[in-house]
Amino acid sequence: MKQLLIYTFFLLSLNSYADNRFSFLDEEWVEVQSANFHIITDYNEKTALEIAQKLERFRYYIPAFTKIRHPDYSLPVKLFLFKKRYDFKQLTQTELAGYYFNGSKGSYGVADLDLYKKGTDTSVGNQTLFHEYTHHMFEYHKDRVFYPMWYEEGVAEYFSTFESTDNRMIFGRAAANNFNSYYYTQTDVRKRYLERMLKDNSNFRNERAWEYYNVAYIFIYYSNLNEKRKKQLDGFLNDLEKGFDVDKAWNNNYKISFRKMDDNLFEFVRKNKFSYKDIKLEKSFEHKKYLTTKLTPYQTQLAFADLLIQHGEEHYEGAERILMMAIKENAKDEAALIQLAKLYTIQGRNDDADMIIKKVKNKDSFDYLETKGIKLHALANKTKNPKEKGKFFSQARDYYRQAIKLDNLALQVYFHLGRLYSDWFEQDSSINPEEGILSLNEALYFVDIPHYQFRLARMYQLKGDTNKAYQHYAFSQKTKLNEDGNPIGKTKGDFFSDIALEYKKLNYPKEQYAYMLKAVDTEPENAILINDLAWLQITSKQENIFAPQKGLQGAIKAAELSKYEHAYLLDTLAAAHAINGNMEDAVKWQSLAISKLNDEQKDIKKEFKKRLKEYKEGIVNLTP
Repeated sequence: MKQLLIYTFFLLSLNSYADNRFSFLDEEWVEVQSANFHIITDYNEKTALEIAQKLERFRYYIPAFTKIRHPDYSLPVKLFLFKKRYDFKQLTQTELAGYYFNGSKGSYGVADLDLYKKGTDTSVGNQTLFHEYTHHMFEYHKDRVFYPMWYEEGVAEYFSTFESTDNRMIFGRAAANNFNSYYYTQTDVRKRYLERMLKDNSNFRNERAWEYYNVAYIFIYYSNLNEKRKKQLDGFLNDLEKGFDVDKAWNNNYKISFRKMDDNLFEFVRKNKFSYKDIKLEKSFEHKKYLTTKLTPYQTQLAFADLLIQHGEEHYEGAERILMMAIKENAKDEAALIQLAKLYTIQGRNDDADMIIKKVKNKDSFDYLETKGIKLHALANKTKNPKEKGKFFSQARDYYRQAIKLDNLALQVYFHLGRLYSDWFEQDSSINPEEGILSLNEALYFVDIPHYQFRLARMYQLKGDTNKAYQHYAFSQKTKLNEDGNPIGKTKGDFFSDIALEYKKLNYPKEQYAYMLKAVDTEPENAILINDLAWLQITSKQENIFAPQKGLQGAIKAAELSKYEHAYLLDTLAAAHAINGNMEDAVKWQSLAISKLNDEQKDIKKEFKKRLKEYKEGIVNLTP
């Protein structure tokens, strides 16, 4: 009780959360562990076991019908499955039905299974589970093949209707909503989506994305109806993987135009030629051991606090609130206390973290050792004294090593150790970073996190191993290099530009500038890349980067290449004139930039008009 009072004041300092935000924690939660899944759900034990069995069957059969190949070793995916959509939305604050994500401890999935027991095997609940897990399998493909987004989305939707028993499976049932949406969209506007979908993955992120999802689904459905079409699709994908552009890959495998294929797809849907595969298996699926447990309220609270921490800083406040509930639930156990100290350390709330750490009795526990390592690592980055910095880095490393001895599958500590060496090597080139490189490679084998791929690439670059650096820069961008050293699915200029963007996020202006120069050197006629470099040159606060005259020259060239039709490039041209004191030209080009924006770009137009007003007043206020 005494220990609880020490932390009571934390509750008072929290921002107010709606009382019902975590009401789902009052439900009874169960846990099912199988070879490849770790399920936590508020469905009963029987239903939870049923879900685990379906997922194991799905994972086992799918490689036989797709290009997916499982890695030799993998960790179970942790799934949080909600019985009520309301509870799912309260926790996740999203309108999605479900999603997977990678955290430092492994892969996680969260899904709304509200309709799971209200329909058949083709219910929305199953579709969400199978669709999202297909994405996960693509991400952990054994041979690290990065397929286009349209292929992933089409395959995920196609196999989301998977049904099975131990000796029978059905997949490819027509999803009426996809077919109807596709048909009526095409009938109304007759847009030719296929070619645009195959050439521009960004379509999947715009406000009309659902139209592209439907086209992707119909194309995959159509391609799986017979072996000839499936062979054409496989050949097309293989050519894309080799680095061929879409037109060449298409012409190599299809003897018809994109337009003709669009017509074929439309006719296929119009005539309702639906078909699906119903396969009786010669050998029944053999279920391995399933361990089912009813969770205590305290165990449930710890599990959901960890889930929110893995989500990232936008959910830290929720994690803090749940950990407070856990401390109140079980004041004797130190797991929630140490989790809270770890959270505060990550947030930089060192005084709060210290108060808790001092009260922890078991200083040999894994959680304590990990938290101390994080704390010392933060101190190393904060201090300016080189000697102190080295001491703190060394101490943090020793705590991480001790934690790994207690749990050699604790991925997050391998990531901590890799990040430590990344920071240390950045500031002291005399140290040997091999332990950090090995740690990151070990962790990234099991869970792929782009940020850490980038850190690994940076360490290789500092070591002078450019080939491996570029390989991991590519992995951080969800692509890989072909035999010629070029990134698959993007130009070399865009590849360098994306590296520059990551360095900008890390606040490494020198490296950002170097890679922007590489990008433009690689594609000297690319207006967008020239424009981005020009913006950096006219806005940088770094003396060795700020080059207003060069920036103006670049902005002029970019605008000329775009035939003065691109609003953003004209905005840069206006800014370049302004920074060089040519206010009359700045007003002229900013006015033209505004005229190129459409009515839907209200926020951008507001920003552009603000700059125009400043230029008219002789004010130049630009940010990098």
